[in-house]
Amino acid sequence: MPLKLANNATSVLAGTITSVATSLSVEAGTGARFPSLQEGDWFPLTLVDASGNHEIVRVTARSGDVFTTVRAQEETQALAFAAGDRCDLRFTAGAIAEFVQRAVALQRANNLSDLADKEMAREALGLSYDALSDTHTHDFDDLANQPSIGAAAARGLATAEALRANEGTGVLTTDQVWAAAGWVDLGRISGAVTIDCAKGNRFSGVLAGNVTVSIANPKNAQTLDLSFSQDAEGSRTVSWSAGQLRWPNNSAPAINPTANDVALVVSCIRLPDGTFFSVGLK
Repeated sequence: MPLKLANNATSVLAGTITSVATSLSVEAGTGARFPSLQEGDWFPLTLVDASGNHEIVRVTARSGDVFTTVRAQEETQALAFAAGDRCDLRFTAGAIAEFVQRAVALQRANNLSDLADKEMAREALGLSYDALSDTHTHDFDDLANQPSIGAAAARGLATAEALRANEGTGVLTTDQVWAAAGWVDLGRISGAVTIDCAKGNRFSGVLAGNVTVSIANPKNAQTLDLSFSQDAEGSRTVSWSAGQLRWPNNSAPAINPTANDVALVVSCIRLPDGTFFSVGLK
């Protein structure tokens, strides 16, 4: 079913609705802010009450200010709402997923050898959206030829490793974004230890000996978190490569010597002068 979107489409409920109601009315005259729908069209609508509770619904028909809806979409719960509660057309995760899936489908359609089949596929995959003062219709043939959409669909998903290295050029997914933000395990470390900022922002390791830490490949304004733990021997020390890290009062933090315990946690940010300013948390 074709997804339709509109810029700045927002209103409030004209009356109360129960958790099982399948239609709603928005404030008189504001329905025109939202897309006009033909059979099979839809747009996402987010309902928000005065307490901030929200529900995503799928609007499948609009007659003036009256919307026909499918309730409790995208893992939200059907709720009761009062007159005056907000109604916003927001670009939800479900809408993005359909957008990407149909872009991929169009790429495949464009590879059809038969011209008639190709034109039929393009028509079936058409996407349109209504703006407040103008109506723009785009079919996916135009969108797929744009580097930001067609090429992204062809490239596939961006991995956590690529995102950490600032090379993530594919489609983003929440699991890969969270993975990219996770801890990079350095394992057991001793001697000279280089923190490679191209591999992440958070690094952890177990002190198997005294270490000297240096930082490589930092990005502009990058934040960096370091967590070091003592091994069973304990009393390992941590020193820092000269000129890279700066500390409050020019005093590096003390190291906890207790065996099998956290030795040091450091959080820092790269400053305009290229150094990292850091606070030792333990």
